[in-house]
Amino acid sequence: MGPRHTRLAVLTLVAGLTALPPAASAEQSIRDQLRECVQISGAVERLACFERLAQAELNRTGGAGETDRAPAEDQRRIASTIESLERRPHGEYIFHLANGQTWTETQPGRLRHEPGAEVVLQRTFMGSWMMRVEGGRTIRVRQID
Repeated sequence: MGPRHTRLAVLTLVAGLTALPPAASAEQSIRDQLRECVQISGAVERLACFERLAQAELNRTGGAGETDRAPAEDQRRIASTIESLERRPHGEYIFHLANGQTWTETQPGRLRHEPGAEVVLQRTFMGSWMMRVEGGRTIRVRQID
């Protein structure tokens, strides 16, 4: 490694260590911490902040758990189980899945739903979501949590 690369590596390390936002309090949400990282103007420092938050979240969850609740826009296919159901005033069902996500029908009464049923959600070409419930029937859904 030449002197130029050595200096760059040292500067990156120092910049990353000095750019970290103050340690988060127990009440400070991950969103608040992300907002702090976004405010950092230097690209290297901002990246170091995001990497610190990501590592802290992985350490906290053990690499699983809440990470399964990631917004569906980051995924193309989701498999889970219906944990519980609610019925909205106009007849649409709200599905609480075992992975922590919550989805709702876009049109009411299309098929029968049971807690414990396996479901597969698939993103369509145009970006909407279809949910296939155990037994083969499919309905259009949207994520609400």
